[in-house]
Amino acid sequence: MVKFSKVYPERFFDVAICEQHAVTMAAGMAKCGLKPVVSIYSTFLQRALDQVIHDVAIMNLPVIFGIDRGGLVEDGETHQGVFDIAYMRAIPNLTVLAPKDAIELRNMVFTAVKESKGPVAIRFPRDKACAAAELDKLIESKGQTTFEKLDYTSWEVLHQPADKAKAANVVLAYGAMVEKVAAILPALKDTHGVEFTFVNARSAKPLDQKMLRDFFARECRLVTIEEGVVLGGFGAAVLEEASRYRMSQLEQGKNAKAIEINTLALPDNFVEHGARNILLDLVGLSEAALTRRLKLIFQG
Repeated sequence: MVKFSKVYPERFFDVAICEQHAVTMAAGMAKCGLKPVVSIYSTFLQRALDQVIHDVAIMNLPVIFGIDRGGLVEDGETHQGVFDIAYMRAIPNLTVLAPKDAIELRNMVFTAVKESKGPVAIRFPRDKACAAAELDKLIESKGQTTFEKLDYTSWEVLHQPADKAKAANVVLAYGAMVEKVAAILPALKDTHGVEFTFVNARSAKPLDQKMLRDFFARECRLVTIEEGVVLGGFGAAVLEEASRYRMSQLEQGKNAKAIEINTLALPDNFVEHGARNILLDLVGLSEAALTRRLKLIFQG
């Protein structure tokens, strides 16, 4: 943001700790035909939830929310950015995204600025961005013209086993959890014989209904992984879609078995102060914890 403010001082507004004002100001800009980007911490956006609903979402204004510190941070209960997936997903007209790395983040923002017709929320963690070095190399080789439009409401299959039985085991990772699952995938396969279809589920709202319903139709065993609260989050969205799918099948007179969906997320309690790697382990989302839990799910 500092770099942007120096290059485009007339397009940068520092509203300090006036989060409600920032959102309403952005709504006014959008109403006048601009495409404002509100850069704000997840936990501070909670203070402006009324303005997000009343001033932005009801009028379906194209305001882009760059939600920093989405997930666990080191600053204690008041700063843990773990509620934004749930509270943003509940608001009509919102598109709720989380990129897997710096390159995808860059392209999400670019696409939203160029094409969004309504509000878009893009969350990312406090830690150094995954694939930041790769992005730097890309810029060095191609210059600043490395932006690409992407269909960010469609999910991305990152790995699919050749074995059909193993391909029916599916992990849907959201945002920063893609990096964690990618890190443990080789050892799970080579050491423990656990392999699964691995999906970058970058949109929590809307869900990739086409892909998801294909998994339901094939009676896949699903696992959702997110760095946010389990109540109302990405996993809950998948459970809701499974319920709608099963009901639609029953209403058509078709056989519809219950679908196994395991949601790995933060428990229903406030998370204390601590280093992110320690906190991830405490809530079962570290690489070691995910290895153990995925073995239990797919081998059990």
